Amino acid sequence: EHLTRIDTLRSIIISCAATLRLAERHGDEARRLAEECTCPRRREELLELSRICHKVPALRAETLHEAVQALWLTHLAVYLECEDVAFSFGQMDQYLNPFYQADLQAGRIDREGALELIGCLWIKIYENVFGGLGHVQTVTVGGVTPQGEDGVNEMTWIIWETTRELMNVGPSVATRCHRDMDEECLRYLLEMVRDGRYMPQVYNDETMVPALVSKGVAIEHARQYGLIGCHEPTICG
Repeated sequence: EHLTRIDTLRSIIISCAATLRLAERHGDEARRLAEECTCPRRREELLELSRICHKVPALRAETLHEAVQALWLTHLAVYLECEDVAFSFGQMDQYLNPFYQADLQAGRIDREGALELIGCLWIKIYENVFGGLGHVQTVTVGGVTPQGEDGVNEMTWIIWETTRELMNVGPSVATRCHRDMDEECLRYLLEMVRDGRYMPQVYNDETMVPALVSKGVAIEHARQYGLIGCHEPTICG
């Protein structure tokens, strides 16, 4: 039994090291492209991308760009190891919004810049679909917080707007609704449904949360559920 645990831990270490090397290789390639680039603006973008890829996910992300890049690299590493399986992103608006708010306060980004970053991420996720790696990559937004309050934030709106603008078949965007959700949010969701497009999927917290609690899930964890695969609720993390 102990030998099995040791082998498991060693395999985890090898996988983590491989993920960090994948990030470094992306950083090296971005730097190589920057050295060949004749456009000053694009060269600056590539150098910044190189810096970020040599930082995350090995070290803690401190900006929205770093957080999105770390998210994508780890997601990519999982899919490269085990393709055609449903690996979802959890409550993306909840964990990205603090980075966005910090960037806004520091003057590092504006709303248009955040929309562009999420749009770039959406395109990379769509490449996973188009390339055949896996199409059930679900992003969960909205719902209630662990304290039972409305969880819709500015990043929720950015994710909704990106999804509506690009109309990609991936990622799947699951929106959690509840009785105290703002009418403006519900109206926007209904407008997206009326568009006849791929998204959104809509889920009812008033049913989902009690159902999870009835199975023994703590209320604060049940309130943080995400959708994985096609429609399955799961505990994030």
